[in-house]
Amino acid sequence: MARLCISLLLIQSFLIAVPFDNVSAQGSFHPALSDRWGGGQQIAGGRYHSLALTSDGEVLAWGSNQSGRTTVPIEAQSNIVQVSAGQDHSLALTSDGKVIAWGGGRFGEADVPEEAKSDIVAIASGNSAFHSLALTSSGKVIAWGNNSYGVSDVPEEAERGVVAIAAGYRHSLALTSAGEVVAWGGDPYQSGVLDIPNEVQGHAVAISTGKHHSLALTASGKVVAWGSNDYGQSSVPKEAESGVIAIAAGRAHSLALKSDGSVIAWGISNGSWDDYGQTVVPEAAKNGVIEIEAGYEYSLARKADGTIVAWGDNGSRQIDAPARIAAPVKAKKLAAGAAHSLALTSDGKVFGWGLNLDKRLDIPADLQAMQAIGTEFSYSLALQADGSIVG
Repeated sequence: MARLCISLLLIQSFLIAVPFDNVSAQGSFHPALSDRWGGGQQIAGGRYHSLALTSDGEVLAWGSNQSGRTTVPIEAQSNIVQVSAGQDHSLALTSDGKVIAWGGGRFGEADVPEEAKSDIVAIASGNSAFHSLALTSSGKVIAWGNNSYGVSDVPEEAERGVVAIAAGYRHSLALTSAGEVVAWGGDPYQSGVLDIPNEVQGHAVAISTGKHHSLALTASGKVVAWGSNDYGQSSVPKEAESGVIAIAAGRAHSLALKSDGSVIAWGISNGSWDDYGQTVVPEAAKNGVIEIEAGYEYSLARKADGTIVAWGDNGSRQIDAPARIAAPVKAKKLAAGAAHSLALTSDGKVFGWGLNLDKRLDIPADLQAMQAIGTEFSYSLALQADGSIVG
């Protein structure tokens, strides 16, 4: 049962920091469900719908039901240990290692192959993906669904020894037990996002994916980047070549958190229309930072004292942290969407700011004792102390 409780953190809008021999990474490893949420709960955000896994193994779904993506089948209403949401379909993993899928169907992403109906320990489908991934107990990756970019053509290197999987925008990554990164899928812009640098292989402990570029963190604390570099997002500065403990990738910029609590940013900074200063780290984020997160075109950092530092695009006021987050109540968790942000305070309250389209910032007045928060492109989620999900 323990091995079946592996939860792979997909490329979604909120990131989890997971330790690895004194190195922690954003958006990479796969903490056990019980470690991540307590009591075995998990939530997953697709593009138009959300899923939640209750402590008793039942899947709950809400949001758009187009293509039947929120019509949970009877077999997914008990004994589930992991869920994942794609663009038009949903996935669930049972305690006996079987993948269940529903919704979608245009590309066969909900047509689970026979080899994924037993001995599976993890599942993954990105929030914009029309394909599905599954990982067997022997470390083999299985893929099905849309194959227009080769995302279902799993390479031989990902057929053994894999410990983590992640579905990106048009490509997928796998991390092996030997610290090697395997990539496959599409590279329509010839960005090189599938070309893993040699220095990563055998040394990777974490991976993160932007829109057309990827980041890896090595065991020595060095950041390596590859893929699109049209804005310099893959040109890792010297300061990020050692002592890094966390990484995060935005659309065209990258972030690294150093062990001394300082944030380093690089990427878009050419004064173009989409340069919002997201790589200009303010003085307040050059010390005492313990968490970083990259929004689409802005950046967030949380300091040890709970204060929030934000910079970059503010067209929808997504970096205007509310003044209500002040002593003695401090922020303890951040979540960044495309145009809105959330903060979870030390007393369990949720604050939001930025674009309020689709009521994503209409936080219920009776929200109390929240344990975790998350954002997707157009909605927000919060986990209550009793395990229920508010969205």
